[in-house]
Amino acid sequence: MASEPETDLPPTPQAAEGIRQLEALPARADAARTDRLQALQRLPSAKAALLAREQARLTTKYGADDPRVQALAQQIGLNRVLVDHLGAEAARADRPGRGGSEGVGPARSSHER
Repeated sequence: MASEPETDLPPTPQAAEGIRQLEALPARADAARTDRLQALQRLPSAKAALLAREQARLTTKYGADDPRVQALAQQIGLNRVLVDHLGAEAARADRPGRGGSEGVGPARSSHER
């Protein structure tokens, strides 16, 4: 009688725990990424308030056509785009599996990132 390799053995408790922890990693990484993106979004939002105050001050002092006021207006617009992009990225990062009990969302290919 030839012995067959035993491939259907149940995992040991340590192996089962290791597998469970590995399966939970993507969900935890997504949660951490979402939290960091949301925190990062607060910085340019605070900067926007500062820039708006400075723009109002310079507009009062020099007028709306002054190059410094125009430069601030452009910077405010770029800052707004950054805030929008960070918000969209945070929302996208929040989607896969954050609320579900299973933990992980579908795998994404490198061209979808």
